[in-house]
Amino acid sequence: MRNQVYFLTLAACGVMAQSAAAQVPCGERGEIVKMLTEKYREQPRAIAIASQTNLLEVYSSTSGSWTILVTKPRGSSCIIAAGQSWEDIPAVKELTGL
Repeated sequence: MRNQVYFLTLAACGVMAQSAAAQVPCGERGEIVKMLTEKYREQPRAIAIASQTNLLEVYSSTSGSWTILVTKPRGSSCIIAAGQSWEDIPAVKELTGL
């Protein structure tokens, strides 16, 4: 899971969105989550702490749309990346004893 969060953070830094981010880049978290849920049918898929203080959330839909949302401690949220063709990958068990 730690590797997934690291990858998502790196991907979020290098990808800019077209869909949801182009329309609502920043705002009140509740309003953005409502828009992601109602308009794009996206649901929360992953959550992590980024930069020791920011909440990073990944939302995706069954149709493949996805959004990465970052919320600062004071409550402002920004969509930092979004796109299409999201696929969940089954968790891989770590090998021990190597």
